[in-house]
Amino acid sequence: MKAFRCLVGVRHPPERVALGVRDWMAEVGPNLENVDTVITTARLDRPDGAASLVNEWRVTPALPAALDGVVTRDMLGWLDHAEWAADLGACKWRIEPFFMAEAIDCKGVTRFESAMGGRGARVTFEKRYRGKHTFTVFFDHSALHPGAEGQASANAEIESHRV
Repeated sequence: MKAFRCLVGVRHPPERVALGVRDWMAEVGPNLENVDTVITTARLDRPDGAASLVNEWRVTPALPAALDGVVTRDMLGWLDHAEWAADLGACKWRIEPFFMAEAIDCKGVTRFESAMGGRGARVTFEKRYRGKHTFTVFFDHSALHPGAEGQASANAEIESHRV
């Protein structure tokens, strides 16, 4: 398995950032490069505040001409199965790709913690991946809050290694 870790600082409280990621991804997603739609296909809100979501992502990346006819547009996407903690401090997730699902195992956790003396959030994205190919979508977390351009400091720490 390969491990990947990315730490991002955002100038908004962690609860607000987590709510944006959990509840607004359908609105934010289509603004991301190569993302057509993000649709919440299932959601279960628990009495204790925890939640389970399934989001369907549809993407249109540029593909090499050699893949024309081999990879169709309906294969380009994934289901994102997410388990949110009641306090919004963490989200455990796994990705189920529409293409080569049997060959790809991708899961991880995203943590939302207080930072910057309580004036911001530290968002830690960790994934474990096993498969032949890696497809990763990076996005500017400031897209979660319109008008907050330039308020995210990405790539504070990135590690990638075999586990």
